[in-house]
Amino acid sequence: MDLHPGCINTFNNNGRLPSHCQRYRDLIGNAYAGTDSLTFTIDTSLDTDGDGIGDATDTDDDNDGTPDTTDAFPLDATEDSDTDGDGTGIMPTPTTMTTAFTDTDETTAGTDPLDATDVPTDTDGDGTSDASDTDDDNDGTPDTTDAFPLDATEDSDTDGDGTGDNADTDDDGDGFTDTDETAAGTDPLDATDMPTDSDGDGVSDATGCFPR
Repeated sequence: MDLHPGCINTFNNNGRLPSHCQRYRDLIGNAYAGTDSLTFTIDTSLDTDGDGIGDATDTDDDNDGTPDTTDAFPLDATEDSDTDGDGTGIMPTPTTMTTAFTDTDETTAGTDPLDATDVPTDTDGDGTSDASDTDDDNDGTPDTTDAFPLDATEDSDTDGDGTGDNADTDDDGDGFTDTDETAAGTDPLDATDMPTDSDGDGVSDATGCFPR
């Protein structure tokens, strides 16, 4: 009989060993020749952590300090928890919970990487929190130069009036509308470049009704 690692091999024989076990006769001595019952156990169980105690009786098979009864990975000394239950321990993966945010990202954002209900703000929904994202609104303009980093429809406010250039009808705040300045050939983004307004009505001569 072959011994198989990972199991307990027990032999019980009345009177004589089976022929295939004769090689174990030296273990019990030649005195074994009567009819007395003899049982012996050879423990060949695996010993994952090599501590001399087989896994069958070891309460901490991988010797990571977490009892097998509470260890999600009792045979892996590098892991003991699987917070999101995805079959991957929390140590080798950057994402602990079943959210799009990595543990590092959540730590940076100040949310709990072990709590799936505690998630960071992600304005553009790209899976990277605003705390880590360099373009929060994903409008193509980095937050560092975006006057409206949380508004994908705006990135500039030339006159600093709090209204983005896309919505502002007078980007440079010089009193002439962008449309009027374009018609007059002046720069709607330069407050010092103003069109001629002979009657001072706030409408350039190019588009106004100033008599000629």
